[in-house]
Amino acid sequence: MRKTGFQYLIIFFGAILYAFSVAVILEPNRLAPGGASGLAIIINSYTGIKTGTIILVLNIPLMIMGIKNFGIKFLYTTIFAIFVNSVFVNIFEFIPKPVDDIFLGAVCGGVLDAVSLGIIFRQGGTSGGTDIVAKLVKKKIPHFEIGKIFIAVDMAVVLLSAVAFKNIENAVYSAICVVITGQILDRILYGGQNARMLYIISDSSKEISRRLLEELDTGVTYLKGTGGYTSREKNVIMCIIRKRRLPQTLKVIKEEDDSAFVIVTLADKVVGEGYRESDND
Repeated sequence: MRKTGFQYLIIFFGAILYAFSVAVILEPNRLAPGGASGLAIIINSYTGIKTGTIILVLNIPLMIMGIKNFGIKFLYTTIFAIFVNSVFVNIFEFIPKPVDDIFLGAVCGGVLDAVSLGIIFRQGGTSGGTDIVAKLVKKKIPHFEIGKIFIAVDMAVVLLSAVAFKNIENAVYSAICVVITGQILDRILYGGQNARMLYIISDSSKEISRRLLEELDTGVTYLKGTGGYTSREKNVIMCIIRKRRLPQTLKVIKEEDDSAFVIVTLADKVVGEGYRESDND
């Protein structure tokens, strides 16, 4: 219970930092760097409705679809992060804009987004929005590469911002912010490596495999192993994890078997059905 409380405390801090970036850096500079937050910034400019409120409203149908398709347990931390983010975006909007230069705003916003999302992802949570959309599309159309879904959704919002704000310069800097966030987030979570290969030795291999397949869209392969001390035969799970999914994968393993033995190695190049080189996101 103490670990769960600490986990939510860390997610709380990450969500507040993300809200600060949206309300104090991005929105005042009319930067809409993808996802539900970017779309909320655009809608706010037309309606005057508080951005945090819009973020929450946009995520409600996504959360309902996510719960229906993946279960409430999988979305606990995501729902918590979305709620905290939405509330504090509205609270922080009264803070005076500290950055007037749009390029500096894109850089600062991108860095803060990466740090805050890294904090949330490391605790097994997500920021909602694009993450849920990508998982739903992947479930309905399995051959879609999930990395391209993220890029398509974010860039669609960036292009929409160019039309909404009637300013191509803002859209270009929003795209720069997206790139900065992605690059720094990769290095925060994974040291810039393309993928991870996991060997998982557990008596709960079937339960772990099922959740990896259903919740994380991750293929698994069973290797036959025999314990040197016990002489017991068991399945060893081998799988390749996309970069942003590693924290969630370790969380799933820990939930199913707290004593599981896990080996994580670098996978610099992965090709083949279901995981192409261009999909190493």
